[in-house]
Amino acid sequence: MLFRSEGVRLDSNTLISANTPPTAWVNGDFSGAGAIIDGLNGQPLPGNKVPASQINAVSAKLIPSVFPTPTSSETALTSPNLVTSFPGTYSNDGFDGRMDHNFNANHHIWARVTQKTIASVGTDAALGAGGAGDTTYNPLMGSFSTDSDLTNIAASYNWIIKPNLINELRFGYTRANFTFLYPQAAQGDSIVQNAGIQGLPGPPKNGLGGVPVFYIGDIMGGETNPYGHPRVNKNATTEIGDNLSWVRGPHTIKVGAELRRLSYLDNITFNLGDEDGDYFYNGSDAQGFATFLQGRVDDAV
Repeated sequence: MLFRSEGVRLDSNTLISANTPPTAWVNGDFSGAGAIIDGLNGQPLPGNKVPASQINAVSAKLIPSVFPTPTSSETALTSPNLVTSFPGTYSNDGFDGRMDHNFNANHHIWARVTQKTIASVGTDAALGAGGAGDTTYNPLMGSFSTDSDLTNIAASYNWIIKPNLINELRFGYTRANFTFLYPQAAQGDSIVQNAGIQGLPGPPKNGLGGVPVFYIGDIMGGETNPYGHPRVNKNATTEIGDNLSWVRGPHTIKVGAELRRLSYLDNITFNLGDEDGDYFYNGSDAQGFATFLQGRVDDAV
């Protein structure tokens, strides 16, 4: 019998460097951002400011949930105004085992098992160890995690019935399960309700949660959430086969049968926001955010 195990532990911190709405913009002041068109009348905003009376209540409530607070006083966004380190970890645990046994000269069995569990937590868990991470990740989502549960089992039983008649019975099992999660997804329903967004079909039916996604220029890399709702993907294959080999003179006859069972589970995703909606705002960072602030949407799905 042979057995081997291994483990890896790594830090995988990411330096986030992105554009987020400056504090002045949140308050309706775009004086340092170039000419802004009033989405209500198509004319330049007087003083490049959205009057407090025109700031949409839904938009104002959404801001703390989807747009992180800047780390600098940059107002023109000529350089990233959100620069911060986001913690991450990577772990990989696995083992391999094999057993061979001869019951006697005519009966032999062997079995092998391989198990690996990978957990990656941070900004872009799919990158795994050594990945650069997502430099425009939205920290309000919390730590994005990917868990991989991988198993492979194989076994074979060989029986020499006669010197010219041999039977081989085989078994195989493979499992590959992946889970993609981030904490903010569980808050999606309350974010929508507290903001007062109307007309949505309700929380995702898969029970995993999700949040609305906003697309404004290059803010947060162009989308406030690049991953959509959490996802669970499960794959399994079970296989049983038997071969009988018969040698008679110059001829060899081999017959057998195989039974295979496949299972697959996944969450269908059509848009990143899914039931919570994807909302698009045209123009530059400043123009798009001014449109958002006034409660106007250029496109939505």
